[in-house]
Amino acid sequence: MNKRNINTGITVSASDCLGCDLSDRNFPKIKIKNTNLTGSLFNRTNLSGGVIYNTDLTGAHFKKAFLALVQGENVILRGANMSDATMTEIALADSYFNGATMTGVDIKRATFKNCDFDQVNLSGAKGLGADFTGSTMTNAVFHNANMTGSIFDTVNLSNTKFGTANLNAVSFNNASLVGADLSSARGLKQSQLDLACGDSNTSLPVGLFITYCAASADMDMEAHAESHPGLAEREQEIALRVDRSLETLENVMQNADPKLLKELEMVHQDLSAVQRKIEQ
Repeated sequence: MNKRNINTGITVSASDCLGCDLSDRNFPKIKIKNTNLTGSLFNRTNLSGGVIYNTDLTGAHFKKAFLALVQGENVILRGANMSDATMTEIALADSYFNGATMTGVDIKRATFKNCDFDQVNLSGAKGLGADFTGSTMTNAVFHNANMTGSIFDTVNLSNTKFGTANLNAVSFNNASLVGADLSSARGLKQSQLDLACGDSNTSLPVGLFITYCAASADMDMEAHAESHPGLAEREQEIALRVDRSLETLENVMQNADPKLLKELEMVHQDLSAVQRKIEQ
């Protein structure tokens, strides 16, 4: 079938087509549900405006495919290759992208509610205004992605590498950035981090800091107790807070105004004195 032939509104239901080659086809507004399309090829295929439900697309290829305005739920795309696909304003919920390759994908204004993006490579993605609310994105990669204005509210971003991603106006409300690397991210502001939490392994640009997540704080407390076995529980808590304050202060001092730096140095001296007193 030549790509110039348009097949509008096709419905595929309760079928199996493992490894099928459906590349270079034109299927706008297609409806796919309860179907197994594992390992199938949709390279450069137009599926715009389609609807996909309860469908297994594990390992499928969508290189340079056109998926704009597609809607769906419970779509399994584990290990799929979606490089350079156009997915503007796509809306998928409760779907699985684990280990998928999404380099260079266009997901502007896309909505991914409660989806699994663990270990997904989104390097070079165009994600202006994309919404990932409630999803998990552990160990994901966003190097050189433009995520301006995107939403990561209540998203688990543990150990995710943002590289040089543009994070201007991104929302991290109640997001977990435990172990995440944002040290080279562009456009990131303290006000964004104030809504999220991380841990001692969260890497940030110079001058920025983050509150520790509750679970990470408990783990740090246990580690701190092991390194200072002579302290009582209350003293352990105070010592940990002093250590964190010093760590945050030292980060802020690296980018502080010279006029403020002297005052910060005095605070640092006071905290260091408290730290030594506790450990005596």
